[in-house]
Amino acid sequence: MKKINLVIISSLIIFTISCSDELNQVPISNVSANIFYKTATDFKQAVNGVYNALGANPSTGNGYAIRRFMLSEVRSDNIYCPGTSGTRDRVFVNNFQSNLANNALITEAWASNYVGILRANTILDQLDSAKVSDKPTRDQIEGEAKFLRAFFYFDLVRYFGKVPIIDHAVTTTQALSIPRGKYRMYTA
Repeated sequence: MKKINLVIISSLIIFTISCSDELNQVPISNVSANIFYKTATDFKQAVNGVYNALGANPSTGNGYAIRRFMLSEVRSDNIYCPGTSGTRDRVFVNNFQSNLANNALITEAWASNYVGILRANTILDQLDSAKVSDKPTRDQIEGEAKFLRAFFYFDLVRYFGKVPIIDHAVTTTQALSIPRGKYRMYTA
């Protein structure tokens, strides 16, 4: 009986002492832009993240090279993609189908390029002399971010024509109100 009383009393003491406000912390796995960008190393790591948008998409396995091949060369007369109907996404692209809005190649091209643009814009919004005091390093980070943003827009204009031009980080609700841009790759 004494052991049970001792266990109950010690359990009550542990439960009353263990509860505190320290348990209500912001998850460190979700880093916001205001917290992350502090040093030049953080910015270099973020630039690597922009380059990562060119890499393979985990859900489809397609990266920039495959996307470029499927959306450019498959549509040209350089590559023969047999079949007039089928389940492969490239067949629909090859046949210039008008209903490509749900095609995985098309949606991935749109999403991957805009992810890269968002990452580049976030870097450019956060970059200042207080966080990166070395001017050559700051210029390199800014140049790479601007180049990659332009590269992603070039890709988007090649595939989609007029696209929304976003030159700073925006929220999803703000993005809905941005109109299509005025730039087109080819004029008719």
